[in-house]
Amino acid sequence: MPSPLWTEALVDDLCAGLATLPARTIPGGPLEIELHAPRSALGMGEGVAHPDWTGGLRRFHLYAYQDSSEPRINHRLDALSADQREHLWRRRAMVHAAIRRLDAQFGWSGRDSWLQIAGWTHLPFLGDIAVLDAPWGFSRALGGTSAALDLATFAEERLVPPDAVGPGPAIDDAVQCQEFLRSRALLAALDEVEPGAGARLARRACPAFDAWADPSTLDHLEVLFAEPSARHPEALFGHLILRPARTGGQRDAILEAGAAVTAGEPLFLFILRGMIGGYPAIFTASDLERVEREDNQMDQRTLRRYRLHLRAGERDRVLERMWELERRGYAPYRFLDQNCASLLLFTLRPALDADHQPWLPPEPEVMPMAVLDALAAVEANGQPLLTMEPEPLRSDVAIARDAERDRASSIGSLSRLMPEHAEEWSGWLGRLESRDRTAAMGELRARVEATLAAAPAAQLAEIAGLLGRVVRDTLGMERYAADRALKDALDVDHDAILHTGAEESVETLVATRRSVYARERPDVRMHDDMERFIHRADELVHLPRRPLHPDEQLRVDRDMEVRSGFVKLAAECG
Repeated sequence: MPSPLWTEALVDDLCAGLATLPARTIPGGPLEIELHAPRSALGMGEGVAHPDWTGGLRRFHLYAYQDSSEPRINHRLDALSADQREHLWRRRAMVHAAIRRLDAQFGWSGRDSWLQIAGWTHLPFLGDIAVLDAPWGFSRALGGTSAALDLATFAEERLVPPDAVGPGPAIDDAVQCQEFLRSRALLAALDEVEPGAGARLARRACPAFDAWADPSTLDHLEVLFAEPSARHPEALFGHLILRPARTGGQRDAILEAGAAVTAGEPLFLFILRGMIGGYPAIFTASDLERVEREDNQMDQRTLRRYRLHLRAGERDRVLERMWELERRGYAPYRFLDQNCASLLLFTLRPALDADHQPWLPPEPEVMPMAVLDALAAVEANGQPLLTMEPEPLRSDVAIARDAERDRASSIGSLSRLMPEHAEEWSGWLGRLESRDRTAAMGELRARVEATLAAAPAAQLAEIAGLLGRVVRDTLGMERYAADRALKDALDVDHDAILHTGAEESVETLVATRRSVYARERPDVRMHDDMERFIHRADELVHLPRRPLHPDEQLRVDRDMEVRSGFVKLAAECG
């Protein structure tokens, strides 16, 4: 006698789920489906009490449906009614079962094209381990337990979207416009079963992503290497950043991986947590202007540029990868082996063709220079994958050193042309290295005008050019001094802050980021980002501070004098 649990609606849902697949015949022999009266989340198995399979992959178990409390599962299902959600998950259950069988036969989840997306590796006694953290890096938390379940749970979401049973999310929030590389891998796999199946399921236009990617303005992609610095422990070995270089004055949007840290944490605890993966890694999108300000000006680090020689398809996939990781890329950050360098490889590998794959020997640490070497060692079509660009983005200190050399050369030339002024200019240079520096700066314009007035008519143009270079180089050097003074003043202020423990925690920061990216609304996101920035800036201003020590106050006063001197000099020589 048929079980009363089996209803016509349930059978229709299972058949509808099966119909989304390219092949109606599921490999592995007859698929048995057993339906149980107890309720289980999503109507599928979970844990020992409610197994999902028995007899290997022979019998698949279903249960009475109940909603899941998992936020990642529900955030695209807001508009569905309770009945619609049940119909949706009955269809998805059939997809899950079929994909598990297909995967067992074809080995899709064991291929590099799938494993590299979440960073899956198989470790003895530990099983499958992913770089990405569950649940937000996967379609549901179950997908974060193995590569096979990652594939099956993603297939549920991709092949049976919410609009199959009711109102779905806006197209930019739909999974086909958010999970590009997983979609590519899944649809390519389905093409093996039925040629052309993937093309029928290919994504439609994704307005937000397409506007952001805009291949027509992309000149090339490059890796930026911020040179090592002793200013911060995490900067000792350098830092890697991925940059799409745009044409036509378009704003560059870069992607960098870094640790989300707690303000005010003691140095020893910071280092300890960083060594054992106690901080989450986040993929932050920013613009080149901010990177130059922080690295070139504040930290005085030159950014070396390395061009990636990518094929057209690889460029498209790298942009897709950047989009995905900015929104859902969370992983444990470890200073030695899961850092900006290894996470750059994690970003690139799934987007690169099989003959463009970089190789690193297994080492306890992954250094930025080793990753650059690994990328440069890849050759395809007679060309290295990575080559250095001739023009780095130079730090202020590097520019200032050149300016100092050029200024001395220009004054030397002036002294030969006008020997009667040689001692004055030599004395002026000496005063720049003394406590009389500010007064000497204030005399620059008058000294230039006096020299021009005394210049022989026949040599006036040459002397004017030399004086112009002296002014230009002096402004460059003072710009560096002002930036260094600002950084020093900020360091003094930071050291004086009395951290109360009320600062934003790492968990709050990550939760805020997830809520920001829950919906694809760039205008709202920009407004929210600005509001948070203003709020944090206001909080920072009002945090309690201890009184400055006398030596700290002296540093701040000197810093202010240097910065004021630069402003005055720039105004006078402008």
